[in-house]
Amino acid sequence: MSSRLAALIVCPMAVERSGLQLGLRLRDPLPSHRVDVSGPGATAIERWQATIVDAPPLIVLVGVAGALASQLAPGDASLVTEVVLASGARLRSPVGGEGWSVAAADRIVATIDAKRALATTSGAEIVDMESGAFATVAERRGWRWAIIRGISDSASDELPSEINRLVDRNGNTRPLAAAALLLRKPHLLPRLRLLGQQTTRAMASVSRLLDELLRKESA
Repeated sequence: MSSRLAALIVCPMAVERSGLQLGLRLRDPLPSHRVDVSGPGATAIERWQATIVDAPPLIVLVGVAGALASQLAPGDASLVTEVVLASGARLRSPVGGEGWSVAAADRIVATIDAKRALATTSGAEIVDMESGAFATVAERRGWRWAIIRGISDSASDELPSEINRLVDRNGNTRPLAAAALLLRKPHLLPRLRLLGQQTTRAMASVSRLLDELLRKESA
C-alpha cells in the first residue's frame, strides 16, 4: 500500500462500493483514498484485514445496516461512534463525535421480532454483520478507525429469508441466484426492488458523510 494513501475505505458489498463511488465522484472528493470490498460478515472482514500490511492514517468501514430504533428511516445515515459486541463489550471509535451505536450480529436480522429483541438486549440503534469484527481488528492492530452506516431497512421492515443467498462471499451480487429466486417467488420482486432503492438512497447519504469526514481528517 502506498504511503501517500490518506484513507482506506472498505465496503462489505460491491453494490455499496458502486453507490459510494458515484456519490464521491459527484462531490469531487479528496483523491488519496482507496475503496475495497471485503465481502459480507465477520469472516470476510478477517480475510480482508490480513491483506492490509501498511495501514494508512484512517480506515473507514462504510455500507448499509438495518435499523433497530423506530425513529430511523431508510436513507438516513450517520457516523457510528460505538460498537456493541455479542459479548456486551463496547468499542468506541477514536474519531469520536456524535453518532449511532451498532449491534454486531453473526447473521442477517430479518424479522421485526428479532430486531425488537436485539434493540432491547443491545441498546443499539442499528445492526450489521461486519462492524464487530472490524472494530475488534482495528483495535488489535492499532488502526485509527471509523464506521459510517446508512439505513437500508427500517425496524418495521421484514427482509426475505433468502436475501443472504443473493451476495457471494466476496460481496458480489449473484444475478442468477436472484433470477432463480424470483422465478420461484415472484411476489418478492417489489420487496427486493424497494430494498435496492433504499440501499441506493442510503449510500448517497453515506457518501456525503464520508466526504465530510475525509475533508475534516485532512484539514
